[in-house]
Amino acid sequence: MFLCVDLGTSHCKACMVNEGGEILAQEKRPYRIHLEGRRAEVEPELVWKVVAETIRALLHASPHDRIQGVGISTLLGYVFLDSTGTPVRPAILYLDNRAEEECREASEREDLSHALKRTGRRLTPELLSPQVRWIQKHEAESIDRIHRILGLKDYLVFRLTGELGTDFAHMNYSCLYDLSKGQLDPALLSWVGLEKEIFPPSSYPFQIAGSVQQSASQETGIPTGIPVVRGSTDGTTAMYGGGIATGGTAVWVSGTTDVCMCLHPHPIPDSQGILSQNTGMIPGTFALGGATGLSGGALLRLKEVFSMRVEDLIPSIPSIPPGSEGLVFFPGLTGERSPYWLSSARGTILGWGMEHTTLHFIRAWVEGSTYRICRILRTLESGGVHIRTLHLGGGGSIWDTVNQVRADILGLPLKRLAQLEGTILGVALFTAVGVGLFPSLSEGTREWIRIEKEYFPDLEKTARYRELFQQYEERLLKLYGNAIMYQGESA
Repeated sequence: MFLCVDLGTSHCKACMVNEGGEILAQEKRPYRIHLEGRRAEVEPELVWKVVAETIRALLHASPHDRIQGVGISTLLGYVFLDSTGTPVRPAILYLDNRAEEECREASEREDLSHALKRTGRRLTPELLSPQVRWIQKHEAESIDRIHRILGLKDYLVFRLTGELGTDFAHMNYSCLYDLSKGQLDPALLSWVGLEKEIFPPSSYPFQIAGSVQQSASQETGIPTGIPVVRGSTDGTTAMYGGGIATGGTAVWVSGTTDVCMCLHPHPIPDSQGILSQNTGMIPGTFALGGATGLSGGALLRLKEVFSMRVEDLIPSIPSIPPGSEGLVFFPGLTGERSPYWLSSARGTILGWGMEHTTLHFIRAWVEGSTYRICRILRTLESGGVHIRTLHLGGGGSIWDTVNQVRADILGLPLKRLAQLEGTILGVALFTAVGVGLFPSLSEGTREWIRIEKEYFPDLEKTARYRELFQQYEERLLKLYGNAIMYQGESA
């Protein structure tokens, strides 16, 4: 039995997963992050308390005396510790965008341009390095007290085990890490004024970080000595819980925002900076793809503003033809991440006429959000990464009619996962490999990842969508010009 924790933006979930990859019991507790203007922070001690409370509730409701291992995943965020292991300030989360000015300053420095390209990602305010620069400018009293920097997930592992460490994904998201060399980049460390020793040792998420210590056992109820794996961020973890380890397969987790990634033996050229390229959690691989702006979150807002009965309407979207009869919806209500990368972008509706109904808006939302995935996949294809099938998971994958439109747009077969809780399954998979149930993530994937339903593209509609997708991006370029990263196929 594996005890798995998933800390999201509003809730903490703790689950018991058996050796067959089945969730047998779960508990959920709410918590609040501090969102104010561009600020997004949370107190690390608050996070530890809600995690401990959720685990205690799970063990009380469903006691198990055969816990083989513990795994944790959290949203992306960083914790800053002093020399005693105490947080110096609140953790900064990926939703924080106060460091936009620091990103602009770095992008204008020619001496940093090559080093930034070596990180495999675009410099954005959600990443650690510009956040550190922001702290240096605005909280000088804090910066001198920082002795260690680690991920929010790593702080929880530290509280459980007393051991400091991190995983490769958190190093990638620092934007201080040379992707190809697998080490911190001296030029970028110099830019932020940090020594490499400020970061703890990094490892794969399935490696054992330590075992539950006495103080953590008293607070959580987990017996002492139970092994704890290193773990990773929720987005990374969900990819492996979705079967990314299968060759030629990409995973699309559809939720409030979308994430689409695949594995490849090496990074690929990406002159426009569309993709995020990370160290793969399987040795000798790299994870390529991207995380988008609002997707399901945009649909929720449409539902609220127009008082839509989304669940009742979605089964009828096949009655609306491809292209939504001229209605176009750009879903980036809070800005665009991959593939278009423009934090100042906002949701836009074009072509709204008297003939359009709420059903048209829903279909236009499906099309607009799927076009982003289409651009990510085309960028991968142009770099020599050939995707044959797409695994689909997350809460946004529950509707058959939506998934069929997605398959038609992409021209690829989609396979909806039987277990939509990709993050929890990924945590369990890392833990199972760590304690020796499986010899590798690839073997665990073959045993645990199951497909519930397949969707095959209508090739006639796919041909029509190729035209519509081109028109969509032409309109996007007219709206934002050279402010967005993507500047056309020939750029």
